[in-house]
Amino acid sequence: MQLDSSRAKQIADNRKKLKPIIKTIILCGCQELALRGTNDSGPLTLNSIEPVYNDGNFRALLRMRLSCGDKDLIEHIEGQSLNAMYISPIIQNNIIQICGKMIQEQIVSRINKSKYFSILMDETTDISRIEQLSLCVRYIDSNEQNGNPVYIMREDFLQFVQVHSTTGNDLATVMLECLEELKIDCTYLVGQGYDGAAAMSGSFKGVQAIIREKHPAALYVHCSAHSLNLALAHCCNVQSVRNCIGTIKSVAIFIKMSAKRTDILQNKIKEHAPDNKWKKLTTMCETRWVENHDGLIRFTEIFKPIVETLEELQVVKDIETSSKAIQLHRAIMTSDFIISMLTATTLFAYTLPLCRILQTVNIDLFSATEHVDTVLSQLKSMRDNIDQVFSNIFEKAEKLLKSIDAQEHIQIPRIVARQKNRSNIMVASPEEHFRITVAIPFLDEFIHQLTERFAKHKKSLSSIHCLLPNVCVVHKVELEDLSLYKQFLDYDTLAAELDLWRQKWKQLSAVDRPKNAIETISECNQCIYPNIYILLKILATLPVSTATPERSFQP
Repeated sequence: MQLDSSRAKQIADNRKKLKPIIKTIILCGCQELALRGTNDSGPLTLNSIEPVYNDGNFRALLRMRLSCGDKDLIEHIEGQSLNAMYISPIIQNNIIQICGKMIQEQIVSRINKSKYFSILMDETTDISRIEQLSLCVRYIDSNEQNGNPVYIMREDFLQFVQVHSTTGNDLATVMLECLEELKIDCTYLVGQGYDGAAAMSGSFKGVQAIIREKHPAALYVHCSAHSLNLALAHCCNVQSVRNCIGTIKSVAIFIKMSAKRTDILQNKIKEHAPDNKWKKLTTMCETRWVENHDGLIRFTEIFKPIVETLEELQVVKDIETSSKAIQLHRAIMTSDFIISMLTATTLFAYTLPLCRILQTVNIDLFSATEHVDTVLSQLKSMRDNIDQVFSNIFEKAEKLLKSIDAQEHIQIPRIVARQKNRSNIMVASPEEHFRITVAIPFLDEFIHQLTERFAKHKKSLSSIHCLLPNVCVVHKVELEDLSLYKQFLDYDTLAAELDLWRQKWKQLSAVDRPKNAIETISECNQCIYPNIYILLKILATLPVSTATPERSFQP
């Protein structure tokens, strides 16, 4: 007994001494601070002076703890030999790994408690040229608050996995092995969220196809944010808009490459638009259309300072700078560029909120398709009233030219007998010309791409969305529509549940009904509607985007 008591006391003392070290490492992790510096070695004593070299945040924070009188740490430093300080890089890594393991175990525990989950996956090559696979999960977490369950949608990062082959079969094998090692029950895997790469989305040899062979209920959903980006990229293949975006990118790069040019632009902004929040240009990105929209808005709002910056750079002594400035100035002063810029800015304004909301965690797949339908409805309305819509854009273009004291108005490009590389139609006015050659093709392609890209997302819902209150009162759910999830359900009672569920919501007005899957789960009594409760959890769990695994790659 005395030996056990002595050993327990020693364990407690050792833990007390390690706590300051562990807390310091956790603090660095929470604040995303690198632990080590140029030289992370040597003794750490009570009377040690500041090192001449940077020995890292971890040791600096320990010294601060000592100087502030941390008794546990002081006792540890005084009572231990130099080779038993437990602050070496190896110990740091061990503690980090233990912390990671504990967090991972908590996530796995929540997943298995929830049962139903979707896998989110993306891969990239890191700075050391190693292929890394980011594995994340989407599931519903539930807690009790005042005796009532509270449901939270979660998308959690599980781990990075090094891969040596990126074929669909190898990636699927790695993913399933990781889930098995983590002791996650793949029986309840109901969704897969990846990008549209062939290795991921292929119908025969892609990851999703191989996973579905083993887990048929694991529905594949192409990342909605990627689908929107692809739709926007393809609608910008309209020649005038493509050239406009390319020119904006060239101007931004040209000015940002030189501190002198950037300084000239900032001075022009202070002179002509001192209250404008944009103080510099941003480069256009091939895939991130949130950034592209910001770039278009910036360019439009500080158009006059940009024009005057390029005019000033035309007369500098450097031949390369002056000639490039002349070329870019001529390009942005054309009627085609100005109309295309304002048309794109006007239409992209409707997709910017959509692009942002599709990357949030709380949105479910049905809500995502509803938001897309709302944007589509607005774009179709604009197409039906294109004359008035474009008249407003054309008026803005005239005002923009007037604001930069341009002598010319919007003009029709030269009409020739034969033209292959641009629009060459006979029209009565510049407004009609650009409406026919820029606005209508751009808007038509915009509508077509959004409709086509998100058709599969609606199909993926497989009528399960008809369980939502505002939908079930209009559309009756048929049992065969839910056959994909038959293994999770009691089909003997499902038909009766569906009838009761529909009757329940018919008694309430549309205003009083929950709008999305998470809200509906909170109103679903698990004892009365056990099958519907399961189906609603599956609906909420279906993947919407792969923003979470993509964010895991960011520094």
